[in-house]
Amino acid sequence: MIVIRLTRVGKKNQPYFRIVAAEKQAAVKGKFLEILGHWNPRSGELVVDQDKLNLWKKKGAQLSDTAAFLIEKKPKPFKEAKSSVQADEPTIVQETPESPETPQTPEIPKESPQPPEESAPAESVGEESPAA
Repeated sequence: MIVIRLTRVGKKNQPYFRIVAAEKQAAVKGKFLEILGHWNPRSGELVVDQDKLNLWKKKGAQLSDTAAFLIEKKPKPFKEAKSSVQADEPTIVQETPESPETPQTPEIPKESPQPPEESAPAESVGEESPAA
């Protein structure tokens, strides 16, 4: 199967990509059949030979996710996080609409005022009463 994908050819910290038609099993930096264009992500420059691209598409070539995102402006597919437990059916959560007339605020319990406790007269610690 032939795929249209990007191959990095830039220097370290200077990414630059070629858009190529290559066999799917071929290494990303390996052999390719034809160069269809290039993309510089630093400047945003994208050059694609549309005639060559359409020719390879007619031959059955598939665009990679990234190439489709760049060339056809299609959104990338969402990759879900891998988990060991997978549900059989997706759970549907239905939210109940809140009416704007009655905002729901939590009630704060009102504290009843308590009368101050009468305290016994404090005894002085340093003084001793004379013994009679």
